[in-house]
Amino acid sequence: MLEGDGLPAYKEKLDAIEGFAVGIGAAAALVWGDEEDGLYLRVGGAMDAILGFSPFILEGLFEVFGELRLYVVSIGAHAELFVSVREPVVEQGEPEPEDRLSLYIRGEACGHIRIFWIKLEGCVEITISSAPDEPPIPTLVKKLSIKSRSPALAQGTGTDRPIDASLGDAVESDEVPTLAELTIVPVDSIPFLSLEMPVQDEGLTFFGNSIGGASGAPAPDGPSEGFIARGEDKYKYTLHSVSLTRINPEDGSVVDTTFVSGSDAPATWWLLNDISEPNPTAQLGLMTWEPTAASKAIEKTE
Repeated sequence: MLEGDGLPAYKEKLDAIEGFAVGIGAAAALVWGDEEDGLYLRVGGAMDAILGFSPFILEGLFEVFGELRLYVVSIGAHAELFVSVREPVVEQGEPEPEDRLSLYIRGEACGHIRIFWIKLEGCVEITISSAPDEPPIPTLVKKLSIKSRSPALAQGTGTDRPIDASLGDAVESDEVPTLAELTIVPVDSIPFLSLEMPVQDEGLTFFGNSIGGASGAPAPDGPSEGFIARGEDKYKYTLHSVSLTRINPEDGSVVDTTFVSGSDAPATWWLLNDISEPNPTAQLGLMTWEPTAASKAIEKTE
């Protein structure tokens, strides 16, 4: 299975993946004898694996089981092995880890014997880990990109600039970047903020204006209480405000904070799926009323 918009968590053990993802799985079981008579041998196994690239993650879940049934006596065993190799998430300002990949292995094997209604069972477990006990909290903002605002209103008229295309990404830095590090774009370009997951946006404003559309986050008063699952963990972010600040490129000082206002500063949410469906990520388009990221590049038909 190949997915361009991620895979959900599987069996509450394999983590959810964002973006392009690969998932594979296989299972088989064999039975010798007659289960109705209570004299048989049953064996089987299953394998599931996922692969993601941003950040890199490779996880696999392997299961085997077997049971020998001799009428009133049952002897069986089952085992499970979980393997995870992933690229750790590094927060801004933190040093890069020495090991670019972390390894986590957890295995469990159990055996049982049952005679009539009496059952004895025992298990052994092993864990090998180079990762921290608690995963890092995902960074909410992936990037700020700049989208071309094409004036094309009819097919064949968009010739002066790319149509609904990305012109580059903003520079993320604690210091004022040099002019050479910046991407030069037309003044009417559209900044859009790419988020790791949808956020609670009650009261969210942009230059005092409310945000158009819906963020795609679960309702805070719903069954999930607004939390979004990422594997075994659940997260909920709340975004209160977003602003653009004009600065002096020489020293980084603020020049003017009111260069746009009122209806000149719209903002709207862009989602991958319909609001009635789960959305793994969300984008916030700034300085635009357009409800989609590709309002002109994708032609519409009746």
